[in-house]
Amino acid sequence: MKVFILTTKNRPERLENLLKNYPSVLPQPEIFQGFTPDDAPPPPMWWKPREWDQSAANFDAAHVWACAWSHLKMFELAAQKYPGEPILFLENDCVFEDDFETKFPQCVAALPENWGFFYAGGWHYSTPEQVNEFLLKSPQVIDLHCFMVSPKTLPALVQHCRPYPRWAKHHCDQHITQLFSDHPAYTPLTFIAGQSPGWSDLMNQNRPQRFYNSFRYKDLSGSLQSTPDFAKKYGY
Repeated sequence: MKVFILTTKNRPERLENLLKNYPSVLPQPEIFQGFTPDDAPPPPMWWKPREWDQSAANFDAAHVWACAWSHLKMFELAAQKYPGEPILFLENDCVFEDDFETKFPQCVAALPENWGFFYAGGWHYSTPEQVNEFLLKSPQVIDLHCFMVSPKTLPALVQHCRPYPRWAKHHCDQHITQLFSDHPAYTPLTFIAGQSPGWSDLMNQNRPQRFYNSFRYKDLSGSLQSTPDFAKKYGY
């Protein structure tokens, strides 16, 4: 396994904090310098992210494009340098649960042969289903602060993320979910990586620390279950 950390020159404090708290269970990371709106190439004519999500009025279109371009270039580099290797991608605002060093190896060892993606951190947009003691299979999980890609999936990810017109109404993480039917996505029973608090360039606002662990899932018997965070918030 190889690890890439996506960072930007305008947020050095994020990378410093991540490296200070970097889990010893992970291999030495490679730092990928991403793009800001100042140094990213101009977006194509069809790039209209606000059209896709008009409810998210705070999203900064220039930062959305720089984010997408940064991820594409990082994926391309990883595929070129390490064909045949699973790659863990981290964003510079990633933070880890206290039990990450125990649970991450357990989850990786439990991944089915058909796995395409493993999201140690994310946000379930649809109800996931439990597949074994450690994992859920998710039909739609978003956010890219801590996710791993299998060797067979990485070339497909690169091709999918090249800027075709169908990108026009999707953020990068949403666009990637279109691959899940052929490259299944798995997550821990609850996420073990989250995002640090602070200013979000993407959303133009301050954000709290978040792990997105308030959700419901189907257990091995098919019964709907609540995570502890969901039960605490909603009472069931």
